[in-house]
Amino acid sequence: MNNDELLALLKELGVPYKIYKHNPIYNAADGEKYGKNISGAICKNLFLQDTNGNLYLAITLKKKKFDLKGAAKQIGAKRLSFVPDETLEKTLGIAPGGVTPLALINDAGNLVVALFDREVLKESELSFHPLVNTETITITVEDMLKFISYCGNKWTSVENTNF
Repeated sequence: MNNDELLALLKELGVPYKIYKHNPIYNAADGEKYGKNISGAICKNLFLQDTNGNLYLAITLKKKKFDLKGAAKQIGAKRLSFVPDETLEKTLGIAPGGVTPLALINDAGNLVVALFDREVLKESELSFHPLVNTETITITVEDMLKFISYCGNKWTSVENTNF
């Protein structure tokens, strides 16, 4: 699914959103430069795997680091590490630098489990890229979870104590 199809699907599902267009964002410095007027909690997303090859999409607040060791313990994994770019493209249909929970729509096998930092779930609105890094979308936490359920993926929350 491409970005335009994703936005059409959100409308079809009755998921209201705000969209912000900007220059490409590849890193935190770009985000600071172009993301000043974006509402909602800006999220950082990491595509991870455990030693058994299970796939996870970790979602935390932009200002935090994600505690890989702590999250691994909480989900019963030995270790979490970053997924190779080829796996990202094959599983979620997106390029490196564009990781987003909205890419779960492209996870045909429902292989990826979303791992939400509990602090993220306390926010009212979340902001992240749709399927391109030239836009940022803001939706409610409730609608994000509704979307993940629509995709058929599982999600859980973890206590991310790494600041």
